[in-house]
Amino acid sequence: MNSFPHSTVRIVSLLAAFFLSACLSEDESYGKFWSSRENPNPPKNLQVPSNAPSITNVFYESASNHKSKEQLGIDITSTLGTPVIAAANGRVLKVFTEPFYGKNIVLEHGTDEDGTPIFTHYKHLDSQLVSVGDTIARGQQIGTLGRTGILSGSFLHLHFEGQKEGRLGQIVQMDPNELWVNGPERVTCFDDTSTWPVT
Repeated sequence: MNSFPHSTVRIVSLLAAFFLSACLSEDESYGKFWSSRENPNPPKNLQVPSNAPSITNVFYESASNHKSKEQLGIDITSTLGTPVIAAANGRVLKVFTEPFYGKNIVLEHGTDEDGTPIFTHYKHLDSQLVSVGDTIARGQQIGTLGRTGILSGSFLHLHFEGQKEGRLGQIVQMDPNELWVNGPERVTCFDDTSTWPVT
């Protein structure tokens, strides 16, 4: 976990990218947020740049441990084949296809300041453009947006998750909406001319 450029990742800097190929256009379908009716606590002040792909769902966990009523990431919609980019420097941990989420990629990003391993997970991809073990730079294209897997509902979107390793090695979900470089609920687009505070 320590051989790529930044082996320690500040959690607040993890989402320096918007997950897609920056902010792409001023298309009228961009820059919006639609909250799921099932989400009991949608963000009140989510700011999506007008040229950023729209967010159709945000993170929420079930208070009753009813897993089918949880959304453990962010759903971002755009057109088929829209580039999906790495949210932070890292290494490809997994590239696989399974029935529910279709084509998946998992990146490992080293550890946070407490030594906790950090990961990002990209689901429903149309294509996977990396291989296990590849070293990835923040902003590098790793796949394309799609609608693979039963749980995509044939709806074109990227399901993106931020994760960390918990006790006994289990995966703990993080709310990606709390991790934007510009602050919680402030969607930050990838800009390769900017320097982000990754240590």
